[in-house]
Amino acid sequence: MAIDSTIFDQLKNDMEDSFLEVTKSILTSIASNLSDLDQRSEKTSTDDLSRYVHSIKSPAACIGATNLATMANKIENDLRQNKVQNLDKDIEELRLQFTLAKDKIKTLISQ
Repeated sequence: MAIDSTIFDQLKNDMEDSFLEVTKSILTSIASNLSDLDQRSEKTSTDDLSRYVHSIKSPAACIGATNLATMANKIENDLRQNKVQNLDKDIEELRLQFTLAKDKIKTLISQ
């Protein structure tokens, strides 16, 4: 499930008029952090990588993108344990989950 509709609907009800603006801001922030992850190099510290991923996890959970938040949490935990052998694959999955969530949000907003 790309978006937990219960969480998404609750956010929509709570935010009322500012819902679209807040949602767009969250999606932009997540996209920016994904871009930072894509531009990483061997010199990027695991602390910096963890910070980028953490900055994805919380906003994703806020909008109901539970798969995205779960994947971000997995990567964050792996980085803490220095398990980086699957990092590229995991970041690709993170990007896929973001795309799925963003597409689902667009569908939900247009209804």
